[in-house]
Amino acid sequence: MSLNKTSYRDWTSGNRARLSSATGSRALSSTARVTHRDDDRVTSANLQSTQRKVEHAIGSRVDEITQMVSDLEHTSAAVFTETNMLEQHKDKVEKSLQNTALPLEINRQCQQWREGRFGSDLVDDQVDRDLSAEELLLQQMQASLKKTVEDAQAQLRDLRAAKYKIDNDIKDKREAQSIDTTCRILKTSSAGIDRFLNSSKDIPAAVEPVDWFRFSSDNIATAEDEIRASQDLRMNIDDQVCDYEANLRDQWASVDGEFNNRILESTEALHRLKDSLAETQAEIDSQDRSLRDLDSTIKAKESPLMLAETRLYKRSARPNVELVRDDVHKALVEEANLIGDVVEKLRIDKSEAQEAHRSLVRGENELQEDIRTKQNSINIDNQCMQRRQHYKYRQI
Repeated sequence: MSLNKTSYRDWTSGNRARLSSATGSRALSSTARVTHRDDDRVTSANLQSTQRKVEHAIGSRVDEITQMVSDLEHTSAAVFTETNMLEQHKDKVEKSLQNTALPLEINRQCQQWREGRFGSDLVDDQVDRDLSAEELLLQQMQASLKKTVEDAQAQLRDLRAAKYKIDNDIKDKREAQSIDTTCRILKTSSAGIDRFLNSSKDIPAAVEPVDWFRFSSDNIATAEDEIRASQDLRMNIDDQVCDYEANLRDQWASVDGEFNNRILESTEALHRLKDSLAETQAEIDSQDRSLRDLDSTIKAKESPLMLAETRLYKRSARPNVELVRDDVHKALVEEANLIGDVVEKLRIDKSEAQEAHRSLVRGENELQEDIRTKQNSINIDNQCMQRRQHYKYRQI
């Protein structure tokens, strides 16, 4: 049977080719092994360096977050403390505002009562002017204190808003801190590690570290600004309440002083009026007795006058030549004229005495009316002082 055999030369050539190919393959393999070994050594070194950087970066990041959380918590606590203090000051202002209600009520009641004065005592005196000034002061205090309460409420809202942002920032950072702490302790042997495709791609919503730092720093700065504003407001509240209380005490004391002066002045005038009334009434009694004496004197003179006139009348009936202007006639005429003059003078005295009596009675009536007027004014002012003392005792 005929076989298809190769030539010896082909066989030799083939052996050489196969040997040469094997040698080349071994050389390539050896080179690849050396390259791989070198690459593995370099890669391992680079990976270890990168892993150390990652561990350091995560540790630094956790520390950075921890420090920022601490700063935020400190600021949050400061805002909380300041909020409580401002709440107390707001309550203080509201109490001061509430405390103006009673003195204003008393002030207006006193002004209304004093409108019950009448006659010559319905006068625009210093008490009226001081009461008006006191009312104006109280109205200004109420308006200012109401404005301060509104300012405190607005500042409290700003403080709470700042704390809300701080607390939300703390919440987010604690969550980030927890995540980074978990990542920090993960190892290649840890359970739950896996491949997460696209996890290394850039996140559009991510922010730069400088923006992260600025965000929290701005929150802290805003909160600190609100704390300073609140502290300034509290200082203003302390000064305002102190000044208003001092002003009200001074004004209240001034009005009380004017009331006391006015009551003393009116009381002294009342005593003088009563003394004058007593003197007038005594003079009226004396004048009454004088009038009775005049009536008696005039009446006593009527009989001698009638006797003289009767004698003259009867003697005028003497007949003819017997109608003589003798000494008797002359004496009777003189007597009648003298008695008539005396009676006329007494009647004039009586008329003058009666006019004086009427004037005294008018004066008595005027004094009595003025006494009633003064007594009414004193009673009103004493009533006002009693009412005002009620507020003073409440202050004490």
